[in-house]
Amino acid sequence: MVSRLLEFIRTDVWRIRLKDLSRKRSFGIRLLRIVLLATRGFNEDRIHLRASALTLYSLFSIVPVLAMIFGIAKGFGFEKFLQEDLLERFHGQEEVATRIIDFAQSLLEATKGGIIAGVGLIILFWTVIRVLRDVEN
Repeated sequence: MVSRLLEFIRTDVWRIRLKDLSRKRSFGIRLLRIVLLATRGFNEDRIHLRASALTLYSLFSIVPVLAMIFGIAKGFGFEKFLQEDLLERFHGQEEVATRIIDFAQSLLEATKGGIIAGVGLIILFWTVIRVLRDVEN
């Protein structure tokens, strides 16, 4: 019974001529074909792996991007406004927002000081650009 069902899904469903069926059956077969194609594409393209990689890249990019934004905002005097805005946007998750802001500010403080700041900012910009490029791909 199971082998017949698998055989139907693998080969027989593609051999059925939709013109020979009633509208309801034709619609059902067409819908089944769409589901089968979507499932096959999902598995062949390893969408679950790509989605988890995108999630990981996005999570890793939050702190460097926020550090860069805080650095720019600090230069223009908008640091406090930005911090309040982020806390407002993370309503209900203030603890997470506070930790992310603290990480970003500690990253900024660690990059202060002459050559280290310049090299750190270059690496920070390079990292942000690379992560954004990888996320788009």
